[in-house]
Amino acid sequence: GDTTVDLSPFQAYGNDMPNLVEMVNQVLLYGRMPPEIRQALITAATPGYDANTRIVTVLYLTALSGQYTVQY
Repeated sequence: GDTTVDLSPFQAYGNDMPNLVEMVNQVLLYGRMPPEIRQALITAATPGYDANTRIVTVLYLTALSGQYTVQY
């Protein structure tokens, strides 16, 4: 089946990239995201077509990162 992810906790930050990245940092990495990854996520997700695209991009890339994989 298809997996669904509740994006509602992140909706308020969809157009505010620094705070979106910080929210994902707190939720997925417990505040341990290195500054280099923060900037890479902002750069990668900023051109997204809409807030949902940016949110999904930041979540997806964070979940694929070595930081997340090592933590969990």
